[in-house]
Amino acid sequence: YECPKCRTELVLRADLVRKKLNRQDLRSWPCENCKWKKYKSDAEKANLEIIKKAENTHNLIYKFKECGHKQEIAKQYVRNEEFQCRQCLEIKLEKEANLKGLTIVGKSSDIGFRIYKFLDCGHQSELRFANIRASIQKNDKPYKCQACYNERLARDASETGLILYGERSG
Repeated sequence: YECPKCRTELVLRADLVRKKLNRQDLRSWPCENCKWKKYKSDAEKANLEIIKKAENTHNLIYKFKECGHKQEIAKQYVRNEEFQCRQCLEIKLEKEANLKGLTIVGKSSDIGFRIYKFLDCGHQSELRFANIRASIQKNDKPYKCQACYNERLARDASETGLILYGERSG
């Protein structure tokens, strides 16, 4: 058989061709050449370059033309342009953390969070990176350490003869 779109040879079983004909489904044929043309077109529109196939058949390994980083991305995400360079994101998040007196020491199990270390005191806290970004827009002061604040509340209470129940959070 021959693909009606690109004229490359298709190796198809006759019974599958008959089934498609009976269903009046003549729009698409399983042509690898046409699929790859579409993947390349999608990548080009998204400013990516296809490097190779990935182990997961739904994904490909792409190179970002803008930064040169390589990443495995689902073909559908590329088609819909719903992706970003993870390496560039981490670099950006670290720069934002540094502006607020923090450094990232690890990832969280929650996608919108990172584990940050406060450079002044050494405490670590799981924080939403959107809150760090919002804090940058508000002011240039360091992000406040909740552990230090709670220690100060407990110390102030103790110095005045009071007992502090619980900790302030958020």
